Amino acid sequence: MGRPSGWGVSREQRERMWQWHREGISRRTIAARLGKNPGTIHGLILEAGGIPPRQRVRSDHHLSLEDRQVIERGTERGESLRTIARWVGCAPSTISREVTRHGGRAQYEAERADLAAWHRGRRPKLCRLATQDVPAFAGAAGVARDHL
Repeated sequence: MGRPSGWGVSREQRERMWQWHREGISRRTIAARLGKNPGTIHGLILEAGGIPPRQRVRSDHHLSLEDRQVIERGTERGESLRTIARWVGCAPSTISREVTRHGGRAQYEAERADLAAWHRGRRPKLCRLATQDVPAFAGAAGVARDHL
């Protein structure tokens, strides 16, 4: 069983915590001021390596909530994915993957899809090599090639 999501600390409490941490106030005092367990404050600071994380912003290259709402309206009206892609201004394959990833035409909801995409974008993530099975012979071939 993992730790609870968000550690039970609101965004405003996190901002105050990092401000007080920068000012050199002890973790125990920060915990008392916020009404939290000192272990919670220690865990949050430890998780970030002692450095306040940057505020997350969405790239202009990703679908926005407004784009997803256009997709939702288009799928509800039975429009083709190519037509929706023209409305959004992206490739039809992007719309196809988006709709498929979030339940298909019948179940696509813009709000839910946007929230899911935001959560998937969190870091840290395992690297691709760590998430795939690598055949045993591939490593040996790489070693032999390096020694040529």
